[in-house]
Amino acid sequence: LLRTEKLPDLEVLQRAEEQVTVRATFPIAQAVICPLGCEKPYTAVRPDGQFAHQTLTRHFMRVHNCHSVQWHYRCRNCNTDFLPADHRYLLRVVNTHVRSCVSRWEITRKLGESEDLHGVRCDLCDYVGVSKRAVGM
Repeated sequence: LLRTEKLPDLEVLQRAEEQVTVRATFPIAQAVICPLGCEKPYTAVRPDGQFAHQTLTRHFMRVHNCHSVQWHYRCRNCNTDFLPADHRYLLRVVNTHVRSCVSRWEITRKLGESEDLHGVRCDLCDYVGVSKRAVGM
């Protein structure tokens, strides 16, 4: 997907009888609609700014009879996927990545506005950052 395409906040990747795999795209909207069909709105961000995945998981279990809920995450800015097998504390890794990626995204947009900035590509997420050295040095 291109970075300009609108990515859904929540999407169902796989659903079996009592299992569901859901992907959340960060940064996520303050409120989301249940992706399993009941279209019930839920607050997706707790007052402390963290993703309220427990509330959504309980809803999937109680209303949709999904006894196993697996979460996958994706960064809205660079389209990086975060899978449960890759990280022990997955949500913590995602939140840290998104905070730094959003900063890089804002810098990247500003690169075109100022000619004295020099772009440097990030090896991790393929984003362009700003070098502290002047252009042409």
